[in-house]
Amino acid sequence: MSRIDKMVSRQLDEAIKAVCDAKDQYVRQAGKDFTRTRKLSMEKVMKMIISIGSNSLQQELFSHWNYQEETPTASAFVQARTKIKWEAFEALLNRFNQTLTAPQTFKGYRILAQDGTSLPIHKNPNDGSTYFKQKGDREYNLIHINTLYDVLNKQYLDLLIQGRQEMNEYNSLIAMAQRQSLKQPAIILADRGYSSFNVFEHLNQADFKYIIRCKDIYSNGFLKNAILPESEEFDITLKYHLTYLQSKAAQQDPYYRFLSTSSHFDFLKPGSKEYYPIQLRIVRLKIDDNNYQCLVTNLNETFTPNDLKELYHLRWGIETSFRDLKYSANLLRLQAKKKAFNYQEVYARAILYNVSTRIIQGINLPEKIKERKWVYQINVKMAIQLCRTFLVDPTINILPLVRSKILPIRPNRNYPRKQTRKSFIGFNWA
Repeated sequence: MSRIDKMVSRQLDEAIKAVCDAKDQYVRQAGKDFTRTRKLSMEKVMKMIISIGSNSLQQELFSHWNYQEETPTASAFVQARTKIKWEAFEALLNRFNQTLTAPQTFKGYRILAQDGTSLPIHKNPNDGSTYFKQKGDREYNLIHINTLYDVLNKQYLDLLIQGRQEMNEYNSLIAMAQRQSLKQPAIILADRGYSSFNVFEHLNQADFKYIIRCKDIYSNGFLKNAILPESEEFDITLKYHLTYLQSKAAQQDPYYRFLSTSSHFDFLKPGSKEYYPIQLRIVRLKIDDNNYQCLVTNLNETFTPNDLKELYHLRWGIETSFRDLKYSANLLRLQAKKKAFNYQEVYARAILYNVSTRIIQGINLPEKIKERKWVYQINVKMAIQLCRTFLVDPTINILPLVRSKILPIRPNRNYPRKQTRKSFIGFNWA
């Protein structure tokens, strides 16, 4: 049986080759760029961007060329990567994801989580889509990375990057759901930031199942005036007639739901006098002694409230993936200041993460680990660093090292989330 690291590396190389074979779609000057044989081929540049670390660019080049005299200069590398559109890395992510066979499922469904994270980039006051200025003359630029993440297989399926000033998470979820072509049915999980009638109906139209958290019944959400059971926990189906009308006749409809002019609902024209029927299953669950959460879903009753609670809990996997993507895969340490290069590196870090987690998923821990007090898992941070090294030098057998770096899983631990603002860390030569 072939080693999992060798197999995944081969899948990545084949995906890179497929993108480079269609290079005229992904280079700045079709028919001109990367047409001659050079040390910095398109394949070499793309793979280096995926496996690049946080050292200076010239140090990284020395490492990739094994400190040989013919190592390219940092300037030559920057000129080579300028020829590649960031869309080449988007295409590579999609092609690599297609090589995943027999993915893990829950009752036959892929479990996908949608969420986003912001990333500081080099300050540029002329970029209105990313630039912020606060009191005290504090200036910074942010991009927002929307992600669709397979929580059971630990793979980023899709990314959509927006300027933080133009961020629209509703539209990002709709767009990414519409461009998926999965072989298995899927359930999308999302938090309260994605709860809207427009999102619900677009996912219905795209044949996706979903579990999306909404504001609780005591909050100022769409459940505030709904006719609900008196019990604290419930599982009900609500029917709504969505409309822009505000007539008395419309308001007497028990299922009436007014859409304001600021509402965005793609299935009714603003000012229309028509009604749009929509049906939602609402499940209110007790989380602990004092907390409840409401979930909106289009799953039928074969998925019990306990199933929904278990599934929604899986959404936390995307939050921990952001930590690994930013810190272990070094997304916070961009190698360039140019926005197009930043986009290249965002996709490259996601690809590195996918390569690493696919290798991790294929490793079985030794039997003696099961005799210890805690259940153990592989140290993802160390594994990603080892996988990066392996991509630079495929002759290294990293599997024993990955297998030996483990951490205990201590259940029911709960800590408040620490939110600290991170500044851009960049370099002067790109």
